[in-house]
Order: sequence, then C-alpha cells, then structure tokens
Amino acid sequence: MSQSSRLTRFIDLPDGIAVGEALARAGESLESHREAALKVIDTAIGDLAAAGSQAPYDSLARLSDSIGGLAGMFQLDALGQAAKRLGDIVRLFEERGAADPDLIGLHIAALRAIRIQPDPHGAAELLKGLDQIAARVAQRAG
Repeated sequence: MSQSSRLTRFIDLPDGIAVGEALARAGESLESHREAALKVIDTAIGDLAAAGSQAPYDSLARLSDSIGGLAGMFQLDALGQAAKRLGDIVRLFEERGAADPDLIGLHIAALRAIRIQPDPHGAAELLKGLDQIAARVAQRAG
C-alpha cells in the first residue's frame, strides 16, 4: 500500500480543498521564495565571476548546478540553459584533464549577461553561440 501525500489527503477529505486551490496555494508558496532564490543565484554568479576559470572543477560544476536548479524552479529558462552549458563544458574539461580558461570565462559572462538583461531574443542568440562553440570544442576532442 502506498502512502498518500499530505496534499492528496487534504484533497480527498469531504471538506478538503479543490485541486485548483491546492495548486494555486503551492504556486503562491513557491513564489514567496523567488526573491531569496534570486539572491542565491546572484551570489552564485558573483562567486563564479570572482573565481573565474581558476576555480576547481567541482566548485564550478556545483555553482552552475545550483543556478540551473533554481532557475528551473522559477521558469528562468535561458538562465537555466546557460548554467547547464557551463556545467557541461566544465565536466567535459574535467574528463579531458585540460581546460580552456577563456571558454569557461565566456560561459560565466553569458550567465551574468542573461541574468542582468533577460531579453529572450538576445538570450537565445547567446545560447546558440555557446552551442556552436561547444560543438567546435567537442570536435577537437573527437
């Protein structure tokens, strides 16, 4: 027998809350954490910028994963995608045992740019450029 969630138990009660109301409450609860999450994102981006490409791979990956996770929770899609690309390139360099500090710096700069000016068209072009660069890096490995 599976355990039901707390929310499911409230919905299933005869005088429980409606599904739509439960979802609205959950959305409001999540939204109440947006400002705190944005501060964490900004701090992580600042830490990446301060450490730059000289930071250990695990620190770069951890910070990019943190940014990506929080960005995803709050539908900051371009920021999340840029964070994922940084994590991917860091992991690629870690596997190879060599890095391109300029490329890591470029990914960090892209994160900062998207966070400061979240223009969807500009972000899409920036992400496309990062993809093209990553493809060239991957070809050099192959």
